[in-house]
Amino acid sequence: MNFSRVEWDVEVRDGETVKLRGRPEHNWIWSPQGVVDMHRPERWGHVRFAEAEAPLASFRPDPSQPDRDLLMHVYHAQRAYQAANKRWAADLVELGERLPAEVRARVTLTITAEGWQATRRGPSPRWALHQDSRFMAVR
Repeated sequence: MNFSRVEWDVEVRDGETVKLRGRPEHNWIWSPQGVVDMHRPERWGHVRFAEAEAPLASFRPDPSQPDRDLLMHVYHAQRAYQAANKRWAADLVELGERLPAEVRARVTLTITAEGWQATRRGPSPRWALHQDSRFMAVR
């Protein structure tokens, strides 16, 4: 879940509130996104509903989150690449500097009939991500 507030610089002219042109918006968010883009639910915060007596220490973050974060780098890089080149990148080398070195070292990219699949190499369960941003566990 996330909460966002966007506010523009305004002034009152002739009794009406008018947005000042040429000024950027001010964004406030509940959980850090890492980019100015609220349309990345993988970066939203976690909400835990519990009885008042439930200790906070009992909350356990999703252990797959670091792996899924790596794969989402590929997703966003592929979307940018596709927008610029009208096709998906065939391998991580084509995505180049769009990806952190850790992603290039730990992820495999495969072209599929539907588009592509990025897979986190390593211990089981591994995670795969497709061009539609859907994750699946790979044993």
